[in-house]
Amino acid sequence: MNLSVTQRSDVPIYMQLKNRIIEAVLKGELKPGTRMPSVRSLSRELGIAIITVRRAYDDLVTEGFLSNIPAVGYDVCDVDITVFKEHVIQTIKAKMDDIRKDARACGIDDETLMTLWTDKGDKTS
Repeated sequence: MNLSVTQRSDVPIYMQLKNRIIEAVLKGELKPGTRMPSVRSLSRELGIAIITVRRAYDDLVTEGFLSNIPAVGYDVCDVDITVFKEHVIQTIKAKMDDIRKDARACGIDDETLMTLWTDKGDKTS
């Protein structure tokens, strides 16, 4: 499994690592019960700070992708992909509501938003 990160991205390194682990879990590359590399060994392997790996791992524990067993390490959880997808859909809907509110405040209608979404032009009014 490839957990590589790059310094040349606008995405913070901890977020790159976190997203790659989520992707691996959802694709089945990381099976439930799999022991993750230790924070120290992964930080050494990737050439990044320990705190960066710890932040990614701790976020993944909070989000239900990993479990932390004190003095043992981090294991991959059995993720209910249906529940996760529903959570993502709700997050997207909330962001879309915010975008729609911002657009309406500027006089941008739904048709223009759809044009922007589908990238069929740059109509701005």
